[in-house]
Amino acid sequence: MLARFVCTSSAVLLVVACSIGPTIEPHPDDVEQTTGACEEATTFSLADLKDDMPSPPARVAIEGTPRAMLACNQLACSFECCENRCFGHYELRNESGDEVVRLSGDGIECGGDDCSPYCRPFSRRPVGRYRVVGRLARTSATTGWTLTVTSWCRIG
Repeated sequence: MLARFVCTSSAVLLVVACSIGPTIEPHPDDVEQTTGACEEATTFSLADLKDDMPSPPARVAIEGTPRAMLACNQLACSFECCENRCFGHYELRNESGDEVVRLSGDGIECGGDDCSPYCRPFSRRPVGRYRVVGRLARTSATTGWTLTVTSWCRIG
C-alpha cells in the first residue's frame, strides 16, 4: 500500500544582520602640500612636447595641476570599503587630454587601501597649479613622457 504524504510549511523568517566593518577614513598623507622649493629650469608647456622633439634639456619645468591616477583592487565585500590595496601615480595633461606627462620620483606616489587611500604630495584631488621641475624623458612612442621630479612649488 502506498502512502502519500503532502507536507506544507509556511514560515516567515526575519533575519537582521548587523556587522561592524571598515569605513572610509581620511588618510593623513592625503593633504595637498603647498610648500616646496622650485629649482631653476627651462619651462616647457605640454604643447611643446612633440613626438619628434629632440632631446629636451637636462632639467625642465612644466606647469599645471597634477591629476591623481588612483586605482584599487576590486575584491568584493559587503562593506563600504574592503581594505583593497590601492596604487597609482600623477599625470599632467592638457585640456584635451592628448598630451600627458607622468610624474615620478621620491615621494610622488599614491597608495593605501580603499578605506584610506592617499596620493602625495599633491593629494588625490589637487586644486592648485604647480611648477614641477625634473628630468624629462620619452618613455616610448605609445606611453608618452615621464618627468622624474626633483622639486616642485605651488604657483596658484
